Amino acid sequence: MKSIRKLKFSILAYLSTVNKQNKTNILGRSSGKGNLEIYLNIEFDNEERHHADKAFEELKNAGLIHPTYSDLIEPENWIEITDRGRKCYMNQTLDALDEALLSLDKSLLEIRDGAWVALEAKTADSLRQAAHSGRELITHVLHSAASDDSVTEQNNFQKDISSKSGITRRQRINYILKERHGKISKNKLKVIEKACDLVLAINDELQGASHSSLQPNYNEIKNMLNTAEMALEKLLVSNKLS
Repeated sequence: MKSIRKLKFSILAYLSTVNKQNKTNILGRSSGKGNLEIYLNIEFDNEERHHADKAFEELKNAGLIHPTYSDLIEPENWIEITDRGRKCYMNQTLDALDEALLSLDKSLLEIRDGAWVALEAKTADSLRQAAHSGRELITHVLHSAASDDSVTEQNNFQKDISSKSGITRRQRINYILKERHGKISKNKLKVIEKACDLVLAINDELQGASHSSLQPNYNEIKNMLNTAEMALEKLLVSNKLS
């Protein structure tokens, strides 16, 4: 099954090739294929069609597609891609976190996608892989946004013997805070610092889930990934960059 993220890109890809389309014609019915299925050369079951519907609505809520309101019948269900949606499709980015990841390293987008694809497979091994990919995303983000040289060149840097590199995750986070957020209000700083604490906590939780011998829980892994992404966005995206 395609992840919600993959379905979003598929919908944007299809709509970038056509003019306005009716939602039902795009997503189809249980009695017949929709244009999206024909475009992708696949056939949805009921669960997959529901996922496609969810992806469609999330794209609309994000302003990447919108109704034309130009038809007499079901004006709200005739849809076209927006200029922002075309840009997101061309860049393969869906949100502010995607844009921040792309600015660091394109491979980070692949890790993010991989986590959600693994999650939707819903097997024990794939759920562990989703947890592993989530943790890998956090690790690569911290190392990409705060390289060893960048951190060690700071005037107040002190090597930490508990870390193989001499640099702790907290030191990398503090560097990112300084570089990306600079001088901000105490309230905003408090929120971002809490998000940073959450990054570290979720990293440990994902590590435990990826190596646990117990049956992984889909909803728990999904919540961990969502929380990790929310915290990473708070860390990486500042007001001056957004």
